[in-house]
Amino acid sequence: MPSSRPRRRSASPEPGIVGVARFGEGAAAAAFSPADGRWWRGLTPTGGYGRAFGSCGVWKGLGYTLGPLLGGVLVTVGGYRLLFTTLAALARS
Repeated sequence: MPSSRPRRRSASPEPGIVGVARFGEGAAAAAFSPADGRWWRGLTPTGGYGRAFGSCGVWKGLGYTLGPLLGGVLVTVGGYRLLFTTLAALARS
């Protein structure tokens, strides 16, 4: 007998799986952070470390704050399909 529930059309069968994937992404980003600092240090002249690390910190902070907020808005407005379509379009540009 067919189910009367509508079929889900998301990339993941459960939102919890997306949460676990985001947790793994955060752990990977945290592991990358020391390499990121070394990269900035190698590119920056000796007297400009403060400005370079400060700028990097500001942009990272904005990304960590605005990324989930904008992602939540996209999921609320159009579901995961809109979120992933937007991310794919940004990746192509």
